[in-house]
Order: sequence, then structure tokens, then C-alpha cells
Amino acid sequence: MSIQCASSDRPTPVWRAKPKEEISLNRIPPEIGELEQLDQLIIQYTSINELPLELEKLKHLRILNLGMCMIDRKPHFLNGMKQLKFINISRDYGEVDPNPLQAYRIYRK
Repeated sequence: MSIQCASSDRPTPVWRAKPKEEISLNRIPPEIGELEQLDQLIIQYTSINELPLELEKLKHLRILNLGMCMIDRKPHFLNGMKQLKFINISRDYGEVDPNPLQAYRIYRK
């Protein structure tokens, strides 16, 4: 499943992406855990700031890519999801605050 906010295939010269804070996609519903066969979850440029624990139920999930979201820290439950081969949790690279998670990436063989 792939959700890409603030993208356009034909932007005009005056087109600007909405700030993430104004995008209404701000959470992943707990029902995500019911998608048992899901193997890729890609959600980019949203105001999502935490991950639901129900992601642990996704035993077939291999790719978790939450780039340019607003997640401040890596959830501990991701450590137990050994089937994940690629994890990307990142925020904007231009942010000044030194404390939030800037990027967490892991590649497993």
C-alpha cells in the first residue's frame, strides 16, 4: 500500500505543497493490523506522529517506509519485527530542533 501526500504529476509554476501540519492524514488507524497479507507500507509527507502497536500483527510486512512524516522517535516494537527488511522513518532534513528523530533506516538481508 502506498500513500503519497503533497505530490503532483503536473505541478504548475505557482504550485506549492501544503505544509505537513495541514494534511489531515495524521494517524494510521489500528485496523491496519487486519491487513494480514500486507507486505509493503509506504506513507510519505504526512502529519502522522506515531505508529499504532497493531503494526506488529503484520507478519508479512517487509518494507515500512514512512518518509517525511512527523514521527519523533522509533517505536520499540519495531525491534521485534524481524521480518522487516527495510525500515525508513524520517522527518524533514531542514528542521533545526536537534532532539527529534531525523532519520532511522535499517536494511536487513
